[in-house]
Amino acid sequence: MARDSLQAPASAVWRHTVALIDRLFPPPRSFAVRLWDGTALPAAAGSPFTLALNHAGALRRMFAPPLERSLGEAFISGDFDLEGDICALFPLLDRLAARTFTLGALGALARAYLALPKTSAAPLAARGATGIRGRAAIQHQAVFEP
Repeated sequence: MARDSLQAPASAVWRHTVALIDRLFPPPRSFAVRLWDGTALPAAAGSPFTLALNHAGALRRMFAPPLERSLGEAFISGDFDLEGDICALFPLLDRLAARTFTLGALGALARAYLALPKTSAAPLAARGATGIRGRAAIQHQAVFEP
């Protein structure tokens, strides 16, 4: 794992986060990652985007079931940011969805996931429905929700 040489974090949460990233998106990655403490996990070359995790529980929020909803809610809530070409993320997610994992690999993913801290923020659905659907709902929540 290549890391920014100025950072030497050793917390268990940091190690579990990096381990989960490495299991889901094995190096050499086509994108860069920046952790909440400023640690950079660089891309192999010419990263089209950087995934910025804004706090230690961001990955847990992003990958909580149901995944389709959690990714969007985590983005809207500011758990993570994408800096650069957001469209480059979609083929990456397609490749992840198409991957098959052995039972042992799934167990390791589950252990790494469960070792991440939970966040205290409520899911967006718990804040109440607006009755708005589609693109308007995303715009409404991005503008009007705290």
